[in-house]
Amino acid sequence: PDLVLGLKRHIDPGTITLLLQDQVGGLQATKDGGKTWITVHPVQGAFVVNLGHHAH
Repeated sequence: PDLVLGLKRHIDPGTITLLLQDQVGGLQATKDGGKTWITVHPVQGAFVVNLGHHAH
């Protein structure tokens, strides 16, 4: 795409975030406090369910 927007590294403050990824990608997740980041590859038609900070 001509325009791609993104956010810096952050923790979602809510409880649950639903995300329908496009094919641009860029979503990454961590489970060790940011030491290691895992790329979440887009799956066509699938939603990503992110349990935010309040769900920990």
